[in-house]
Amino acid sequence: MFFHIKAEEKILDHIYHAFYNLDYFLSLGRHEDLLRIDAIDYVHLEEADEVNMKHAIYMPKSVSDEGQLGVPYLLNGTYTVKKGIREWTKIPSLYVMKDTNINEEEVNQPLLIDEEGYVVFCNE
Repeated sequence: MFFHIKAEEKILDHIYHAFYNLDYFLSLGRHEDLLRIDAIDYVHLEEADEVNMKHAIYMPKSVSDEGQLGVPYLLNGTYTVKKGIREWTKIPSLYVMKDTNINEEEVNQPLLIDEEGYVVFCNE
């Protein structure tokens, strides 16, 4: 699984160094769901005309005008606590399967890939 983070350089530097100076183990969700990190790298993104999905991805629905690239899905984003209960802001997304071809005409923003050819969509 890959995570790409877009932020100001100062914030990226802080995140980068924080991962190398942890005082505790990381988990994704529950504490028993341990997170293994194989690598932390800065990546350069390039525009592409077409990409074949190397893995499944949740793409922001706003990236595709037609919304026909995948299965509609709502992801949890941020939350606020009201009366002790989390109320989540949902992110309309599309679940796009591995080996799906996407070309630049199917998205309404530049089609970006990293050095290894993995597509990167930002939820802004």
